[in-house]
Amino acid sequence: MMMDAQRFLPSSELYRRARKVEQLARVVMDCTNPGCALRDVVRATKIMTEIRAIVGEADAPRA
Repeated sequence: MMMDAQRFLPSSELYRRARKVEQLARVVMDCTNPGCALRDVVRATKIMTEIRAIVGEADAPRA
């Protein structure tokens, strides 16, 4: 059982990451409303890359 626990991030880290993703997702939603400018789409795309990096790190626990 202890071995399995070591493979997962602590709940506090998961929560921290989820809150960051939530904040970034709200910005993306604001940037991509109907009639948004190209610069807003570019910004939203960059933020989605940042979200992907945050979520992708879930497999590797921090030291």
